[in-house]
Amino acid sequence: HGRQAVKLDPAAFDTRYNLGILLIAQRQVTAGIEELRAAQKLRPDDPRPAQQIQQAESLQSGDR
Repeated sequence: HGRQAVKLDPAAFDTRYNLGILLIAQRQVTAGIEELRAAQKLRPDDPRPAQQIQQAESLQSGDR
């Protein structure tokens, strides 16, 4: 459902941010980071996407 919402409104910060969190929780870390980066571009002053990206990247490096 989240990806369908992004297709309907690709400029929706909350949708992209929440989808990124959801994908990471489902261990689809790369896709989650992509959504968080898209959210970050929509609201560059919001620190939350960058924080989540940092946490997700540390998860990825821990899996290696």
